Amino acid sequence: MHLPGGRQRFPARAGPTPGRCFDATFGARLTRPIRSMARTANHLASTPGLASSLGPLAIATRGTASTQVYDAVRAAIVRGILPPGTAMSEVEIGEMLHVSRTPVRETFRRLAAEGLLTVAPQVGTTVRKMSRQVLADALFIRETIECGAARLAVLAPEADRRAVLDIVRRQREAIGRNDVEGGLDRDEDLHKAIIDLSGHPGAWEPVRQARTHMERVRRMAIPALQSNTKALDQHEIIVAALVEGDTEALVASLRNHIRLIESFVDGLAARYPDYFE
Repeated sequence: MHLPGGRQRFPARAGPTPGRCFDATFGARLTRPIRSMARTANHLASTPGLASSLGPLAIATRGTASTQVYDAVRAAIVRGILPPGTAMSEVEIGEMLHVSRTPVRETFRRLAAEGLLTVAPQVGTTVRKMSRQVLADALFIRETIECGAARLAVLAPEADRRAVLDIVRRQREAIGRNDVEGGLDRDEDLHKAIIDLSGHPGAWEPVRQARTHMERVRRMAIPALQSNTKALDQHEIIVAALVEGDTEALVASLRNHIRLIESFVDGLAARYPDYFE
């Protein structure tokens, strides 16, 4: 994808085979080739922290089975618990989560539509590798919607704008105690808060879907490139501009923040070429 001035956004780049998984939390287990869902099931069962994402599910207390399965599998893909290229099976996932194949089939359909799974005849269903074009599209969607929302957010009451300071404070605390999930949750809270302040909360859904693809890269970059601290620094600049009501500073800082992912892609693709299309 070429930009003005000849610059190419997310250009293809080759690199060595990674020596270890991008997410140190899950160790070397994720570096092993996964050739069957049976092996995947064993891998998942022994992966630290997976229980909170992939059941068994509490059907009676957390909504419909379809919603629970979707949330669990989607989270596992985004977090790198199910890395790109992992083979997926309705039967094995259903058995693992103690649900029928119906909610699993619906989950696979939804995740394929979102670009997180690939369904190929004679091959089966696999976790989709990260696509530079999808990332470029996601960046465009986010930049267009969020920067537009920022111009309206500065018109919100000052008290409402100041309330966003607490989100950044809690993100800083989470990062300080190495709570990756907490930090990323607050990251999402901040971006949603800006859209809510714009008066157009319905604009969040396309942003949320775009963030999904970008977050897969972000999670790779956190242990490899310390991207969480970079994002926090930028959040503090964004919120300062929001509170001050400085429209141009807010839009400029938000745009730079959204584009931060561009600085990660080449390095990560070089380290982990098998995870990119």
